[in-house]
Amino acid sequence: MGMLYEVGDGAIRKDNKKATELFKKCAELGGTALLVPTGQLYERGALPSASPDRRAVELYSIAADHDDELGLLYLAAMTEQGRGGLRKDVDKAVALYRRAASFGNLQAIEKLRVLGREAK
Repeated sequence: MGMLYEVGDGAIRKDNKKATELFKKCAELGGTALLVPTGQLYERGALPSASPDRRAVELYSIAADHDDELGLLYLAAMTEQGRGGLRKDVDKAVALYRRAASFGNLQAIEKLRVLGREAK
């Protein structure tokens, strides 16, 4: 249902606020699967938004708050680059990469290696 409000669908008008509420409720019940792919669509410009990076960060943050490894990974990248309204903060990004790596995320483990930090 959150996705319907996210993109709008004839009978349902696009409403990011309502979509966010529904995504959060879904995430509380363990359903984070659509958050990262939807954030990626915003990043790529495939979904219309006045500030697509900010919307992507919002969705990645909801996923990360529920220990979704891809949400953590993408939020870390946005934090590292200072995108989506986030202040560039490599230390915070490293902490997020470490959390993603703790779930065995190979991209996060590799990113920590490139940054010269160990996955703990």
